[in-house]
Amino acid sequence: MDQNQSQQSGSTDSSVKPRQKLTDLVEFQEDLAPMTETERRLIDQFLLVSRIYDRVLRQAEAGLTVSLANYQHNRQFYRDLTDLIRFRQEFFRTIGAFLNKPVPMVYQLTLYDQISRRRRSYTLDQLPQINPRDLVRGTVVETLRYPMLKMAVRRTYTVQNHHLYCDRNEFLMVHQSMQWLDGLMTLKLNLDDYSYWLRANQISILAYT
Repeated sequence: MDQNQSQQSGSTDSSVKPRQKLTDLVEFQEDLAPMTETERRLIDQFLLVSRIYDRVLRQAEAGLTVSLANYQHNRQFYRDLTDLIRFRQEFFRTIGAFLNKPVPMVYQLTLYDQISRRRRSYTLDQLPQINPRDLVRGTVVETLRYPMLKMAVRRTYTVQNHHLYCDRNEFLMVHQSMQWLDGLMTLKLNLDDYSYWLRANQISILAYT
């Protein structure tokens, strides 16, 4: 009798624990009110945009040589200048922060306005000063330098309808241009001693550029 009670108690505990864990993580509402017309209309709009996005994505990838995600991963385009700025700020807060102490990096973003013929350069700390709407047509050049290694990465983008499209990726070593893959391999060899994640192949060298 005691054994049966013990088994029943054990089975009850096993069925209760997952529910307890779930309620710890999820806010459970006993009485969920029906959606209002406004809520339904907003969700309808969201679902419509999602369907359009999926259709456009399929059409785009049908005509591209590789997936759209591959273009994004290799930073071949940005939605606009704000997109690029946010990416670089996040880069220096995360991956760049691990490397910046042993191997200091210097970032510069240069804007060439084709309409006004103006050229303006910004450091990492000055990026918030940029007004993306000021550059409608022109060229954006971002340079990431590793002074200790005497190396630099330079990417050049054309601005078209506020979108940024990459025209050129290049490595510079002692101010001499290198082939992109050769530059990546050389940079990795130089950084292996300073980054466990890179040395252990837990992160790609591209992530450090």
